[in-house]
Amino acid sequence: MQDSRAASLLSAFEMTFHNVLLKTYARGISRFIAPSHFMQKKMIEWGWPEEKISYLPNFVERKRDSTIARKNQIAFVGRFTKDKGVYLLLEAVKKLPHIRFVFAGSGEEEKQMQDIITKQHLNNCQLLGFLDEQKISTLIQSSTAVAVPSLLWENASLTVLESLSLGTPVIASNHGGLPELVQNGENGYLFTPASVDELVLAIEKVFKNSPLQIPENQYTKASHLTRLLKLYEEVVAKK
Repeated sequence: MQDSRAASLLSAFEMTFHNVLLKTYARGISRFIAPSHFMQKKMIEWGWPEEKISYLPNFVERKRDSTIARKNQIAFVGRFTKDKGVYLLLEAVKKLPHIRFVFAGSGEEEKQMQDIITKQHLNNCQLLGFLDEQKISTLIQSSTAVAVPSLLWENASLTVLESLSLGTPVIASNHGGLPELVQNGENGYLFTPASVDELVLAIEKVFKNSPLQIPENQYTKASHLTRLLKLYEEVVAKK
């Protein structure tokens, strides 16, 4: 947790104290919401009662702008950390000099990433720093695809949901909750986690194959609210 053994130990102690000794979560919570089937499955595997866990995906509110033109570029949006796969994507940058890559965000690896870009003369790559919501939306919609090369499990990535809602394909690691959102060859491409070669092939597919037709946003606030209220009604009825 935060690359700290002490913070991890403290968090583990807190969870053990509340969950095992006081049984706070078992006694005090009627229903848990998992924003991905992956998380729902994992919680059941870890011993949580299946009947207390409901699936409810996150929602995004992004409107497409037909005036924004696509550029010959791949975008990364998120934290600059090792677990997000930023160095894996930089390896792909080296192998695809004819494609432009842009990284929007910030994080602990930002200086190291910039050093690599500068020292290895990766002229097709640029770190944009932190961008506000409107600029992020414009960046996503103007990109050929958004890369989500996470090395660790993602639950229900908002970056993926936002990209798809804006009609932009996603290239994602094939693990965690990502395969639930990205259907290979339909709204993006999946690759084996940590595989640079497969990541490169997936990026090349986006440019070589026919443009993917991304359906309108299925994860709206209205549908989320309807399902959330239904869950509350179920819980109240059982009480």
